[in-house]
Amino acid sequence: TISRCLYSLWFLNQMPQGWKDKFLHRWIATSGVFGGAGTGILQLLSGSSEGIPGVTGMTVRDEQRSYESSMILVPTAQVWGGEPLVATPARNYSAAEFGELFSGLAADGDFAHGAERWAALANLTADLEHPGVNVTHMYSFGVATKTAFRYCGSSARDFQRGPVETKMGDGDGTVPLRSLQSVEQRWGAGAGARQQFDFTARTYAKCTHNGILKNQDYISDVLSILSSPSV
Repeated sequence: TISRCLYSLWFLNQMPQGWKDKFLHRWIATSGVFGGAGTGILQLLSGSSEGIPGVTGMTVRDEQRSYESSMILVPTAQVWGGEPLVATPARNYSAAEFGELFSGLAADGDFAHGAERWAALANLTADLEHPGVNVTHMYSFGVATKTAFRYCGSSARDFQRGPVETKMGDGDGTVPLRSLQSVEQRWGAGAGARQQFDFTARTYAKCTHNGILKNQDYISDVLSILSSPSV
């Protein structure tokens, strides 16, 4: 099976091992947002125009907040630890403290159910439980990627204005490299996780999150895997 969504990991984690042994041999995961992405928290706080001309973050924020997937894309404490990802003059927030951030917004009359939804959805796949199948993860790197944000204040209006500074890091333009590589540390050789299943990673330089799907090396590698007798 080929997919690029955390829902696939959640689905595989729910299925009996017997079903996976019978129907699946390999999961080809592409550009997995395994540890979340900076864009995930940005969408919830200020909205993200995703580079669409004539669109501002606030134009689409309510829509983006309505997506259950936005909560799943929020950076996870399991991957990001205590690193500050949202900074304000009053305090900084790590991935483990986003519930407090959303509660503060609700107290200020904004995002009333944010903390509740985050608690229910954000950690569905955060522990990166092994899917119980062979895995090939294909992703790109070498593109500037949003990872953390600084705001001028901590009120609902301050977050509406958007960040005054954005920290950039390596990644695919959407997903930070730390998130992309997080499963290698947990499922790869020597990690001690479900060693009866193999794990491989293939990388592609200077491709964006969506651009990888048109990359000829990526396409050739997918076709090679699918045509292999061992698949």
